Amino acid sequence: MDEMNAFDYQQAQENKELLTEPQIAQEDETEAEVERLFEQTLTDDRAENKLVSFLKSEQVRLVYTLVIICVAVSVLLAGVNLLTRDKIALIQKEKADEARNQVLAAQTYEKEDVAFKNSEITEIYAAKNGSEAVGKCISVTVKGSQDDISLIVGITADGEVSGVKIVAHAETAGLGALAVKEEFLSQYKGEGAFTVVKGESAEGEISAISGATVTSKAVTLGVNIALAEFSGRSFEQ
Repeated sequence: MDEMNAFDYQQAQENKELLTEPQIAQEDETEAEVERLFEQTLTDDRAENKLVSFLKSEQVRLVYTLVIICVAVSVLLAGVNLLTRDKIALIQKEKADEARNQVLAAQTYEKEDVAFKNSEITEIYAAKNGSEAVGKCISVTVKGSQDDISLIVGITADGEVSGVKIVAHAETAGLGALAVKEEFLSQYKGEGAFTVVKGESAEGEISAISGATVTSKAVTLGVNIALAEFSGRSFEQ
């Protein structure tokens, strides 16, 4: 209707005059139906636009909500970390001191801030009874059969191994993992350097774990490196 030009409209009117009354009525109904459908389309478009606007507003609201939640959680975690950081550090120190005490008994352990002679060394703690130095606890990491093996070696003031403790490893269960047993680690006593043998061992020798010679040699290497570090020299195989 609105889109018709003047000529088309006049032509339609002339044609309409030629129609019978029923035909005119039918044509009027058709035009009315077209107008109704057009209005319905406009209504549907407006409804669709409202729906799109609503969904967009909901998306924005959801994004804002998620941002607020993330910020709140981050602040909460930061607060918890701040409150528990010192306590966690204290617990970790107590556990580490307990492990050191198992290889070299002492009242206190003081970390030494020194340059290491050997790259495998990770920490050195001076063990003391009051002001008296009783030895050192030396942490060392070596390559095992599967992955790194971390151990602490206790060395007395006169340079003898007092104890060894494995604190981390990934050795095979039932084989290399048996290196953590006291039956194996108790062999490291006295002065080094230690060597690994199969079967019965003599003084200065370490009887290898059956089926885990690589692990046995790795632990022994770690102990020998710790002894070299204690003596202030680089280890040479």
